[in-house]
Amino acid sequence: MGVVAGLVLVAAAVGLFFLYSQTEVERQLRRGEWVWVLVVGIDEGAHGETQANFVAVAGVSPEGRAATFTLPGELAVPYEEELVSLADLWTSSGVETIQAQAEQLLELSIDRWVVVDFAFFRHVVDAVGGVDIEVEEGILYHDTEQDLHINIPAGAQSFDGETALKFVRYKGYVAPPQDEGEVADRQQRTLHFADSLWTELREASWGKWREIARYAAEAASTDMSAWELLDIARAVRGSDPEQGTLRVIPFHVDGGDVLPDFVRLRQLVQSVHAGVHYLTRDEVHIAVYNGAGERLLAHRTGVWLSARGFTISGTDNADRADYERSYLLSLPGAEDKADMVAELLPGHVQPERMTAEEWGVERLEDLPEGTQVVLVLGEGFDIGE
Repeated sequence: MGVVAGLVLVAAAVGLFFLYSQTEVERQLRRGEWVWVLVVGIDEGAHGETQANFVAVAGVSPEGRAATFTLPGELAVPYEEELVSLADLWTSSGVETIQAQAEQLLELSIDRWVVVDFAFFRHVVDAVGGVDIEVEEGILYHDTEQDLHINIPAGAQSFDGETALKFVRYKGYVAPPQDEGEVADRQQRTLHFADSLWTELREASWGKWREIARYAAEAASTDMSAWELLDIARAVRGSDPEQGTLRVIPFHVDGGDVLPDFVRLRQLVQSVHAGVHYLTRDEVHIAVYNGAGERLLAHRTGVWLSARGFTISGTDNADRADYERSYLLSLPGAEDKADMVAELLPGHVQPERMTAEEWGVERLEDLPEGTQVVLVLGEGFDIGE
């Protein structure tokens, strides 16, 4: 009886140890849930107060997929009946307000946050021995207010932490931006660097990962424990690099305001988080051909489809002008896009559905680049107004 009782007590003790030694990060992953973390990178601004220089939401899934969405600091979100940039929200309200705004924007449960400064960024780069990167366009920039002086030539470079920091800090435009390209340029440069850094991290030993996680626990401001940071580091390190996602959230510029593109944002987040892709009409590229010999028929139909959101890759005459009926052809992998076109077309002009192979690929040799769906218009086709 004493031996049995002893074994029961030992088993209970072991069970309790594993129950309470697990962090919430581990338990969340075991429940089949993503773990999402808000990351804010800060620096000292021109007037001595900290400013948010980098905002991202990073996550890891139970299946071993990692994802990071970067958000431009200039991104304007509704706050207290005004449009306020994320950078200004940091200055006025702090990290928890940005966390709440990011949750609403991405429609994700972001339970954790970490704020890091430039010293941490330099430490990570130097910890992995630097980062090799191909610089597409040289950067020569001087900002005496921020004491920022950059001279990075184009070509293959090996960055230490300090040089890497200059590379991602460079904005390349004077605010407010006038178009998407001005903001996207910096975001894409940051992603380009992050991809190269991730390559180095994947090859780093677990000892290096522990070192970085412990340094984060000491140097970063976060609501996570050191054990949780280690669990996240372990999960990210073990993630499948082929299944990873590193993207800037879709946005557009309107009158100097950088605004979220909510339709594309929903598509991106749902595709990554839930594995669901929502197709929008502008993703469907249609070539329209006049096979009835009626003047301007393909052009009129293309204008009608374009006005309803589809992308017209080209209009032209078909190989014949005596088709008695119309045809809707889908190229390989575009069957769902052809479905979307068929659903929109009025019933009285519904074309016959075929694949491009069934139609005859040789008859489609001169398709405009990017075409996914072909609409061949036959006798009696009239889209109306």
